Amino acid sequence: MQTMDKAELQAWLRLLLTPGVGNESARKLLAAFGSAQAIFEQSAATLRETGSARLVQAIQAEPEDLQSQLTSTLDWLYAGLLFTVLLGVLIGGLAWLTGLA
Repeated sequence: MQTMDKAELQAWLRLLLTPGVGNESARKLLAAFGSAQAIFEQSAATLRETGSARLVQAIQAEPEDLQSQLTSTLDWLYAGLLFTVLLGVLIGGLAWLTGLA
């Protein structure tokens, strides 16, 4: 299983939360630059080659709630991971106690 680092997750959330960037625009940008992170590393001139001036302006402005969304998403992911680990320990412990392990 491949994992996503914090910077990559932030880039994806930013892409999804950017007003004016819909599915079609996101697909074009991803096709042109390969990843969400790479989109935000491009200059205005390079972005302009793949979209309108309005799209470029939207991409270059970080959504106001990006940091809170990132924090909420990471908290949710870590809570799910912790639950999965604890469930595995519980099941393993029960298997050991019942002699199934």
